[in-house]
Amino acid sequence: MLTLKAGLDPKRRPLETASKFSEVLLEDERVRRRIMSIVAFGSVNRPSDFLEGLSDIDVLVIVDRRSRSLESRIRRLASSDHSLSPVLLSRREFVSMLKAGSPGALLMLEGTVFHDKGAFSRAREAGFRPTEQTVKTSIDHAFRALSISINDYFSGLDLCESINCAYHCARHALRAPIVKETGAMPVSDREVIRGASKYPKLQKLYREILHARRDFKKLVKGCHEAGTRIPTRALRDEIGKLLLKAERVAVDSSELCFGNRPPSMLELLNSAKRKFGSFKVVGVFWQGASWSLVAEHRGKIKQLSA
Repeated sequence: MLTLKAGLDPKRRPLETASKFSEVLLEDERVRRRIMSIVAFGSVNRPSDFLEGLSDIDVLVIVDRRSRSLESRIRRLASSDHSLSPVLLSRREFVSMLKAGSPGALLMLEGTVFHDKGAFSRAREAGFRPTEQTVKTSIDHAFRALSISINDYFSGLDLCESINCAYHCARHALRAPIVKETGAMPVSDREVIRGASKYPKLQKLYREILHARRDFKKLVKGCHEAGTRIPTRALRDEIGKLLLKAERVAVDSSELCFGNRPPSMLELLNSAKRKFGSFKVVGVFWQGASWSLVAEHRGKIKQLSA
C-alpha cells in the first residue's frame, strides 16, 4: 500500500500536502481508475485562514460511484497525515448537493483542482448559486458546531477543538444572513467580515472569536494544573466566554434570517441550575431546532430540553 510518508514534510505548506496526497491517490491503480476529480477546498487555499494544529487539509475526491472498499482505501492512503481530511462523493451526489444549495458543496467549487476528467469543471461552469436551503443549512451547521464545542468544553478533553468549533459555529452562522442579503456565499474570513458590515455587533463578535482562535496556542499553553491535563479555572473561563460569543452570533443570525429567536443553551443550563442546584453535564445535543441537555444529578441521569 502506498503512503504519504515518503517525501511528505509536515512543515510544508498545506496546499503542497494536498497536492502530494493527490499524487499518491493517482499512483494507486485501483483508486486512479475510479477517480473523476481531486480538489483541495477550504482554508487550505487561504493562508490567512489556515492555522497549523487546528485547520484540516480538506480534499474532495469525486469518484464514478462510491463503495466501502474504495472509501476505506482512500482513507488508509490519507492516514499518514492526521491533518488530511478526504471527502469522497460520487459525481451524482456532488451535483445533487449543489442543486440543493449545500453550503459545503458551494464552497468546494472555490477549490484548487489537481485532477479532473470533467466532472468538477462542468459543475463549476453550471453556475450553481446559494438557495434558501443554503441559509437554513448554514444555521443548522452553526448550532451543531456549537454543540460539539460545548461538549468538548465540559469534557475538558480537547479545549483546542472547542475553540475551533466555536469559530466554525460563528462562521457558519454569519454566512447565513450574508447569503440571504446578497445571494452570494462569502468564502474567506475576510469576506465574512466584509459581508457582515450591516451587522456591526455580530461583526465585532466574529473578530473577537477570530482573534482567540489565532492565539489558541498562547491561550492554552501553560494553562493546565501542574502535572495534570486538567484545565485551570482561568482557561475554562476564557473559553466559556468564547462559547457565549459564538452562541450569540448563532442566535442573532438565526433571528435575522427567520424572524424568530431560537432557544439558548445558556438559558437551558441556567434552567438546570435552578432545578438541580449542582449537576454534571454529560452531553448537549442540537436536535432540529432545539437543545437537549443530559446531566448527572445525585448519581442519576436527567434530561432537559429547550
